[in-house]
Amino acid sequence: MKKIAITLAILLTIVGCGEKKETKKETPKEGYSITINGKNLMVGDEFSLSKEALGENYEFQEVESCAFEGKDNIYTYADYEIYGYHDKDVEKIYTITLLTDKIATKEGIKLGSTKEEVVDTYGQDYEDAIGAYTYSKGDTLLTFIFEENEVVSIEYKLNVEK
Repeated sequence: MKKIAITLAILLTIVGCGEKKETKKETPKEGYSITINGKNLMVGDEFSLSKEALGENYEFQEVESCAFEGKDNIYTYADYEIYGYHDKDVEKIYTITLLTDKIATKEGIKLGSTKEEVVDTYGQDYEDAIGAYTYSKGDTLLTFIFEENEVVSIEYKLNVEK
């Protein structure tokens, strides 16, 4: 009986002193993101991980990239458009443009919102480029284009200048 107790104590000591594996917590990227079809999208993220959730109902074009080497892939869905670029063998999201008022930003701004609603929601810290307010956060640029005080375009873009 004594031998069993000593053997158990030794085993517990060995197991207790074994290497502890740390679970690596991924630090969330800083930037603006949007949720479409229940999928959180952020520019710079790998696009293949999101394609299935967004569905197959899109038009596809491939064009010469003006921001990267090679070609951009353009996926035009009914309510939004996604530009993808290739980083080595991985397709990543470069731009997300909202095309209709059926999709809003996470903060609730959509096409048709007013300039005042945008500023109330996102604040005064924007770059004003004649009819467009651009907010910067992390690697993301979020641009609202206005016509007569109303949002007519919303674009999430990877900040390649950073």
